[in-house]
Amino acid sequence: MLHGMDTDMIGDFHNDDEQQDWRLENFIVPPNSLLPRKKSRSKDGKGEVAQSTLTDRVINDSQFHSTFDKFVCEEILPTFRKRLIACGAIPENEPATFHYQ
Repeated sequence: MLHGMDTDMIGDFHNDDEQQDWRLENFIVPPNSLLPRKKSRSKDGKGEVAQSTLTDRVINDSQFHSTFDKFVCEEILPTFRKRLIACGAIPENEPATFHYQ
């Protein structure tokens, strides 16, 4: 999803070696994209534009939504349920409903 976006505004993956590592912790956001123009000392803040650009991309990326839903339903929720059962917050033999947005 992040490929093809303006790297000066949105950011890019940092690469220390010859092989690209596409892990999220290697994604570097430009400092001027974190602040709105009015709060940036040099008045070159791109926060509003970067946020709306990324929001538009996320809203319209059906593959991202599908991958995210799969990740939440198959990875996060089963682990979360096990931890809730382990601490006694929910009974093991009863169904539990989770909602997220």
